[in-house]
Amino acid sequence: MVSTDRVAEVIAYAREHGEQAALDEYSITAATLLRYRFLDKSPPKNTTGGVRILREAEGPNLNIVAESHEIRTLEQLLAYCRVDLGAWTVTRHIVNMWGGPDNPNFQVKAWLTLRGGVDPKEELADLIADAKQYAPKYPRLHAKARPKSGNMLELALFDHHFGQLSWGKETRGGNYDVKIAARLAIDAVDYLLTRASEVGIDKIVVPIGNDFFNVNSAANTTVAGTPQSEDVRWKKTYVLGRRLWVKIIERCLLLAPVEIKCVLGNHDGERSFYLTDALNCWFHKAPEVAVDNNPAERKYLEWGRCFIGWTHGNEEKKGTLVNIMATERPLEWSRTTYREWHKGHLHAAKAEAFQILDEDRGVRERVLPSLVAIDDWHAKKGYSALRESVAMVWNKDRGLTDEFYYHPE
Repeated sequence: MVSTDRVAEVIAYAREHGEQAALDEYSITAATLLRYRFLDKSPPKNTTGGVRILREAEGPNLNIVAESHEIRTLEQLLAYCRVDLGAWTVTRHIVNMWGGPDNPNFQVKAWLTLRGGVDPKEELADLIADAKQYAPKYPRLHAKARPKSGNMLELALFDHHFGQLSWGKETRGGNYDVKIAARLAIDAVDYLLTRASEVGIDKIVVPIGNDFFNVNSAANTTVAGTPQSEDVRWKKTYVLGRRLWVKIIERCLLLAPVEIKCVLGNHDGERSFYLTDALNCWFHKAPEVAVDNNPAERKYLEWGRCFIGWTHGNEEKKGTLVNIMATERPLEWSRTTYREWHKGHLHAAKAEAFQILDEDRGVRERVLPSLVAIDDWHAKKGYSALRESVAMVWNKDRGLTDEFYYHPE
């Protein structure tokens, strides 16, 4: 919901400078400005002070109520509130009266709908534009010319399941909650960035998602509706998770420019998208941060002769990713030699090599590890995995040259 101060500011600007100037100044649509006019609680210049107007807006619908001696008909209400009947349709209205002949009081209610409704894309664009106005400014840290190493760091914090609650005595695998998960993430990032700084890094790519959150809904369930054990309320988990990633990206920026890749998980598909969109707004004024939040399930990046694909790994059939890469990105495929798929989902490190036609077209498929503690369901099934996080150094000419692993104490 837009704030009262925001509405008043936009309307005041429009009154002084004109409608088009307000649209340009605040980067909003005409439909949004129209809604702002009716949400504005400041009285019009010709008011006599004896009229009480109540407004309530939700989506494309607007309700107006007038209580006064003067406004007695629907036409008077619409004229007083400057309703543009070219944009609004009156769907219903009621006129009530109370008091005696010498002191009559009138209440006129009108229900209106915006013609054609509100375009959700325009609404989303307005919300994003609003958020970007408050994005903090980050200076360029790596603008000066320096020797290029040709190295890119891939920082993989896969399947972190932020929000998961595990009791070590029950699972025999250690405690886990939002505080522990945040500390593990920061410790891992600090360690891996320190190790990577030893070889020189020109760019950092950070896949975000891959079940970073443990649940997807207010009901503490996954995308498929499976209940999970959660530590705190879902709103708090989301805010803490966003703040954690802001800290991580800011740490990465001290070493090199950053590119974020959104990879949707089977636990947190929608929340991962919201998270990376929020990070896109937060770092909108950071020239050295790029966010790839396009809606495609799989993401790619070409780095010299290296070509990396990311997917959560729960949807594609086994053995199909090689052909998927060649089909979806044939140009990058033709230009590169070192090709890999990086997946999550299984919480354990795993590598499988697929050879097609000849050796120089081999594609390596990796399941990357996780720092998450085992939960009660996995404990009952007897599953376990080594808890770790990995960062990989990709050289433009030589492919994968270094791997660094962090293991929690």
